[in-house]
Amino acid sequence: MPHIGTGAMKLDPFCRWLHGYFVAMDNLLAGVIGALVGLAAVAVGAWLQGRKEHQRWLRDQKLRAAIDFIGATGDLYDHRRRPIPATSAAVRKFEEVYQPELAAGPVVFTDYLQIASNQNR
Repeated sequence: MPHIGTGAMKLDPFCRWLHGYFVAMDNLLAGVIGALVGLAAVAVGAWLQGRKEHQRWLRDQKLRAAIDFIGATGDLYDHRRRPIPATSAAVRKFEEVYQPELAAGPVVFTDYLQIASNQNR
């Protein structure tokens, strides 16, 4: 407790120790709060970077899917443009099964139900 002396206040040793303890605790508390704020900033930065990387990866995946789709569509288009050779085994089998409904020349579907119902060999 303070003692009133001849002019200035003097603190006894316990009060000086207590004052030093609280000053040290203030410094420690400031350091802990600073560390927590720094840790929170690092966590937010890492989260934002992760989102950015995920968006970049997703954009890359969409681009690859579009490229694959366009390539497959082109392959399908090229395949459809190529005429089926008349000597293929599939065409011969088809003509054997459905010969009464076919006219001379290339295979042309005119009535699917009529051709599909013709199962007589």
